[in-house]
Order: sequence, then C-alpha cells, then structure tokens
Amino acid sequence: MKSDTKVIIVISLIVICLLGYIGYYAVDTYNQNKKETVALKAKTKKTTKKKTPKVEIIPKEEPKTYSEAFGKEVMIKVNDQEQVPFYILEEDDNTYTLISKNTLGTSSYYKSDDCDEITQSGCENITDELNITKFLQEKTQNWTNIGEIRIPNTQEIKNLITYQKASLYQNCSYWLLDDNTKDLAYYYDNNSRSILEDKVYNSHDVLVIIKVLKSYVS
Repeated sequence: MKSDTKVIIVISLIVICLLGYIGYYAVDTYNQNKKETVALKAKTKKTTKKKTPKVEIIPKEEPKTYSEAFGKEVMIKVNDQEQVPFYILEEDDNTYTLISKNTLGTSSYYKSDDCDEITQSGCENITDELNITKFLQEKTQNWTNIGEIRIPNTQEIKNLITYQKASLYQNCSYWLLDDNTKDLAYYYDNNSRSILEDKVYNSHDVLVIIKVLKSYVS
C-alpha cells in the first residue's frame, strides 16, 4: 500500500510539472504572438499613413522697377545731322532703351499687292517678309548711330499699362510686335488705353524702340 502511494505521488508530481511546463509554454507563446501582432499593426499603420502633399511655394512677382530717368524726354543723335525725341524706358551703365515720342507714320502689318480690303480677297499673310519691317527699315535707314531698332512688343506696353506709366501713352494707336501674329495683329489703342487686335492689312501708327549708347543722348 505504501508502495502504491509513493507511485501515485510521483505520478502526481510529474503531471504537475508537465502542466506547469505546458502552461508556461502557452503563456510565452501568447505573449510572443501578441508582440508580433502589435508590431505588425504599427508597421501597417505607418505604411498606410497618408503622405502630406508637398506644397510648391511660388515666389511673389516683384513689381517692375524703373530707373529714376524713366519717362524723361531726351533728344537722340540718330546720325551726325539729325536729332529725334524719345522717352527713356530703361538704362544700364552704358546704354538707354527708349521709345519714340512721335510716330514714324502709318503702315499695315502685312500687305499683299492684290489685297482687296473691301471683299477681303487676296489679303492672306505674307509670312516671308513683314510689310511693317520694310516700313521701319525705310524710315530709319539713315539712323547710323543706333544699335537696335524695332517696334514695341506687347509685354513692354502691358508693363506701362499695369504700372500706370501714363507719361508714355502717346496720342496715337500703334502696332505692337508679337510672335503669334496670323490674321490678326496686336496694337495699342489710344482711345481705350488697352491692347487690342486688328486685321493685319489695316493701318496703324508705327512707334520705334531703340537701344543707344548714352554718349548719343543730349
């Protein structure tokens, strides 16, 4: 009987040890699984978090600045015998960029020899040579002291309108240079003080922009 009791006690101890080991293993496995689950959730949350969109900061355009000489009327020695009045637009150390005070005359932008302006037949663009360019060359062919001669471009006149430089609003409507000229061309309209479009075979005044050394300014 005592022998049986000892056996039972030994078996009981073995069972208790096994249950303890199994319990410890189960708890350890549960804790490990819990840690892995938490880590996975954290990783998933991090990868699915919305990225903050990158906002591009566009610098604010600074107002155009003009030199103190802007708008001043000066006489330019276009050649050794002739002087022509201009307004100063811009300057650097050695040169002035100026716009003519007076018109050189009137001209169409493009012109066809067979253009009938009443029926508008034959008035297609002559794209190989601008009529206004020929006009400008003829009117300034004796300006031997001038380095650059052209008509004003649209952006230059837009700047004058935007910044209300009224001293340069000549009393005429004149053509403007624009690279996209097709059937219509831009011109500055003196009545509305704005930039409009017109048929290229119509006529407007021609003002000129020049760039000249300061030594020719008086």
